[in-house]
Amino acid sequence: MAIPGKIQQKGGAGVSQAVRVPAPFRGLDTRIALASDSQNHCIYTYNLMPSDYGMAVRKGYREWQIEVDNGATTGVNTLIPYDAVETAGTADKLFCANNEGIWDVTVAEAAPVLKVAFGTTTAGAGQGVYVQYVDNTGVALMWYADAVNGLYKYVASTTTWAAATGITGPTIADIRFVMIHKQRLWFLTEDSASSWYLAVGAVAGAATEFFLGNKYKTGGNTAGLFSWSVDGGAGVDDKFVAVSRSGDVLVYEGDDPATASAWNLRGTYQIGQVPVGGKFGAELGGELYLLSATGIVGMNGLLQGVNSIERPESTPAAKITSILRARMKTTRDDYGWAIRLIPSQGGMLVSTPTPASSRPIQFFYDISVDGWGMWRDVPITAFDSWNDNVVFADADSRILYMDRTRDNILITPVSADLNGDPIEFSTLTGFSSLGADGVFKRVKLIRPDFISGARPTFFTQARYDYTQTELAPVLGGLPPLVGVWDSGEWDASIWVDGDESFNVPFGSWGVGRYVAVAMKGYSYEPTQFIGWDVIFDAGGMML
Repeated sequence: MAIPGKIQQKGGAGVSQAVRVPAPFRGLDTRIALASDSQNHCIYTYNLMPSDYGMAVRKGYREWQIEVDNGATTGVNTLIPYDAVETAGTADKLFCANNEGIWDVTVAEAAPVLKVAFGTTTAGAGQGVYVQYVDNTGVALMWYADAVNGLYKYVASTTTWAAATGITGPTIADIRFVMIHKQRLWFLTEDSASSWYLAVGAVAGAATEFFLGNKYKTGGNTAGLFSWSVDGGAGVDDKFVAVSRSGDVLVYEGDDPATASAWNLRGTYQIGQVPVGGKFGAELGGELYLLSATGIVGMNGLLQGVNSIERPESTPAAKITSILRARMKTTRDDYGWAIRLIPSQGGMLVSTPTPASSRPIQFFYDISVDGWGMWRDVPITAFDSWNDNVVFADADSRILYMDRTRDNILITPVSADLNGDPIEFSTLTGFSSLGADGVFKRVKLIRPDFISGARPTFFTQARYDYTQTELAPVLGGLPPLVGVWDSGEWDASIWVDGDESFNVPFGSWGVGRYVAVAMKGYSYEPTQFIGWDVIFDAGGMML
């Protein structure tokens, strides 16, 4: 943690030393030993995310639409963004599915519109997957499927949703999964190890069955199908990936599953049981990532013969594998697990179910710095990426949009001036000897550095000898709102012209051989964290 080149300041009979502790911009890494003295990683970080030049407080969220409810809702379960063919994007849509049906929630602060009602509203309705598709005649379509109500089709030209028709072979009401591979629509049906596919470019007609169950070594039905673009040594090609509920993975290559010479099984692998819901796979930069009991498995490693269970470091998720495994063990059968690429934020988001009386936790991976951090208190039940930001639903049947600097900004607040909650952040660095192994230290002062549009409220303290207790909530209330001309008051509002740097020294106490820095605070403006100055005394080997 300590950076070489210590500044010494003599005070009385003792000698104080100062070291610079940079923001742990590489985020979480549970593989690193507590005594490793790592400067770039931390033990935990909530809402203070790895970022370019340091760390940054995550985005906040506002109400987009509320009361997605027709009287019998159990909550929104799937977000369904539609990107239109038109360049201007005027026909772009945002839909969502709950147990009652599919809703149009495109317009901010408008009332949700029920587009099609489901025939069955029992548990699992609305827990589905979707895919966009343009057929051979140029008609733009969207497909949605879940295990309770089957397959539905959206026709962009008429903005209508309806139960799918015209497909023979599988029972349409039993179709629970839909995807596209090499211009073919593929389907999975409930409680079956079979898959079905249509002809190239077709959206109706006879579907052909392709049986997968006899290739699953550990059994189970087919949980999901994925199309993965990868260079397998003979140029870029799309691989067909089938995953069973028990974690068997089949990889096929070729163009025609009806012709043995044109459809080859490339390999079979085992990754551990996958979570329910069908949202456990995402492609990122030529890699397909799969959520499972192992953590997050990368298909490139499997294809190259790397055992992801024995060598989890073969994926970027290796840094958080132990945390994911622990959460997966207790919540694997609960809806809420999903993994998605978030292009506008340069990373990947993993959502997890929220057990009763727990605070919501999600995991975000920043590609540019190869760093993981945790979102906390973002009450996600379903999410996706739409119009360059994360859109999500919560348990109160609200659609929420992450493009603000505070949380929970209401459409109709009680007080407009106080609308929204500050974003609480908290982190703990790795432990360090501060350049003096084995001897006791006493941290006297810690001075953090922030760059923000307004002063964040924060507190920081030393932790000794591997104590990982999180700091208590910061007291003292929010600082005044940033001053606005014609409404702000002198001596009450803070007047800021662009981003400024903020640093406040805090006294610390305690004694120990190895030191970490804990910090907790909250902000309501874009906030970047740079690092700490740590001023301490060093003593002897024995206290």
